[in-house]
Amino acid sequence: MISFSCTHTGHDPDSVPGRGFTGRVEEATLGDLVQMICLEGLDRTLRVSTDQTEGTIFFSGGKVVHASVNSLEGEDAFYEIMSWPRGLFELKKEVSRCRTVETPWNFLLMEASRRLDEAGLKNEESAEKVLKILIVDDSRLICKALKNCFGDMAGVEVAGEASNGQEALSMITEYRPDMVTLDVNMPVMGGDVALKHIMIRSPAPVILISGLGDGSVPKIMEFLRLGAVDFIPKPSRGQGWSRVVGRLACDVGQIRGVKVGQIRRARMPKRVPPTGYKPENPSSGLIIFLGGIGGMLELQKILPAMDRQESTSVLVVQDMDRELVAPFADFLDGHCQYSVGVLKEMDRVLGGRCLVTDWRSCWEAVQGDRGIKLVGVGSSDSRQRITGLLSTAAEFFGSRLMVIVLSGTDSEAREGLEEAASRGARIFFQKPETCLNPRPLIELLASEVKEDKFESEALSGMLSDIQEQKNFTGTSHGGDNWPGS
Repeated sequence: MISFSCTHTGHDPDSVPGRGFTGRVEEATLGDLVQMICLEGLDRTLRVSTDQTEGTIFFSGGKVVHASVNSLEGEDAFYEIMSWPRGLFELKKEVSRCRTVETPWNFLLMEASRRLDEAGLKNEESAEKVLKILIVDDSRLICKALKNCFGDMAGVEVAGEASNGQEALSMITEYRPDMVTLDVNMPVMGGDVALKHIMIRSPAPVILISGLGDGSVPKIMEFLRLGAVDFIPKPSRGQGWSRVVGRLACDVGQIRGVKVGQIRRARMPKRVPPTGYKPENPSSGLIIFLGGIGGMLELQKILPAMDRQESTSVLVVQDMDRELVAPFADFLDGHCQYSVGVLKEMDRVLGGRCLVTDWRSCWEAVQGDRGIKLVGVGSSDSRQRITGLLSTAAEFFGSRLMVIVLSGTDSEAREGLEEAASRGARIFFQKPETCLNPRPLIELLASEVKEDKFESEALSGMLSDIQEQKNFTGTSHGGDNWPGS
C-alpha cells in the first residue's frame, strides 16, 4: 500500500501552500510509483527512506537517469532501493545533473522484480494475496483429491466444496472465490448451467476438471467458449494425480494475472463440410500461433474465420494439457478450411495444413528431402523450447514467417520472438486490453521486437491481406522459391 499527501505547488495564483489531498492507494508498490512518474514525463526526485538508510531516484523526460544510496550509484543503487520492503517516500520536482542510468525504466522494473524473486523477498506491498478456490464435483473422492492437490501449493486455500452446480452458486455468493474447478456432468445442476450463472453473478476463472471420453470434446469446447479458461482431464483408473497437480500449479500461476472483466463468450463456429483437400506441396509461408490462458478461446474465433491458403502452413503452439491436443485438433478440423491435425515427428510443413501441439513439447524446423520438416528435440530448458522453434522457422522462412502472440503466451518466448524478428519475421500481438491474461504480453511488448497489435475479430482479414502480398508468398519468384525445395 502507498500513502499520498498531495499539496499545492504554487502554479495556481490562488493556491494556498499546505492545502491539498491526503490518501492512500491499496495494492500499489514502489514499482507502480516509479512507473507513474516515468509516464508523467517530468523532472522528479524520489527520496525513499527506511529506519536504517535513505536512497534517491532521479527522473527526467520519462526516464530513470540516476540513483544513489550510501556508496552505490546508478543501476545498482536503483535495485537496492527497489528491494526495500517498506519505508517512507517524498517526491519533489528537482533535476539531477548526473546521468548514470541508461536502461529504459520498464527493463529496470523487470530486472528488479526478477532479483526480488530470486532472493525470495516478499514485502508487504508486493505480497500476493491468498487465492480462494471453490471445488465443484459430485464425487467426494475427487473433491478430496483436488483438495490435497491444492494443499501443497503456497498462497492457495480451498474456500469450499460443492457437489453440484446449485450448491456452487450459493457458495459463489458467500465466498467470492478467485478460481473455480468445475466438473462437467453433475446431478441437480450440470456444469454448463452453473458456468453460465457464475459468469453472470460473480465472474471468476473456471478450470474444467472432467473425464475426456467419447463425445465429450464438443461439450468441452462449448465450456471454453462460455468462459472457462482451461481443461484438465481427470486421471484414468491406475493413473496418479501428479499430472493434474502440475497443470493446476501452472493455472494458479497464470490466474493471478487474469483480468476477470475480460472473460468473454465466443460464438460456436460453423462446421465446414469435408472438401477432400489433401496438403501435398511444401509451404512458401508459415504462420505460428502462440497461446496461454485465454488462447484456446481466441483460436476458436480466429482459425475458423481464416481462408485456406494453399501456399501457407499454420502451426498452433498452445499451452494446454497434452491429452487435449488431439481432441482440440479434431474439433478445429471440423470447423476450419485448413486441414488440421496433431503435430508428429518429422511432419512436413505443407501448404493448406494446420498442425497443433502443446507448449511443453520441443520442436525445431530442419531441412528435409522434400521441404522443411519439424522434428522433436529434447530440452530441459523451458525457454529453449520455444526459442528453438521460432529461430529455426525464421531461418528457413524469414520474412514469410508470421508469429501471432495470443493471450497468456509465456514471457519466456521473448528470446525466440527477438530472434525471429531479426530474421525478418512479422510479429503480431493481441491487444493486451482484450486479453484474459495480459501480464506476460505486456512484458513481451517491452522488448525490442517491432510488432503490430490486433483484435481477434479482425486478425483473419489482416492475415489474408498479408498472405496475398508477393513478398510473403514468394510467388514473385515462382514456385521454386519455396523454402527447402
